[in-house]
Amino acid sequence: MRILFRNSSSNELRREIEQVTAVLSSSFFIFIDLFLITMIFSFFAGVYYHSFWIGLIVNLTSFLLFAALYYLLQKCFKEPSD
Repeated sequence: MRILFRNSSSNELRREIEQVTAVLSSSFFIFIDLFLITMIFSFFAGVYYHSFWIGLIVNLTSFLLFAALYYLLQKCFKEPSD
């Protein structure tokens, strides 16, 4: 079976790794990840909420808090452009 798979060159592997890195570091992917994390957080902490609306408010505020933290970190660690 090993004969059926060809060995990739280092340039091809580097390009593929750069593509994966570009997708994983894109803002769209990060916001989807933030949304899923806040949904999981709200699901597990939902036992302590007294109503659906309080859970929704907690979910939205945690999403906005993490999004603000993301923008702050992005602004602080962004490489200066020439």
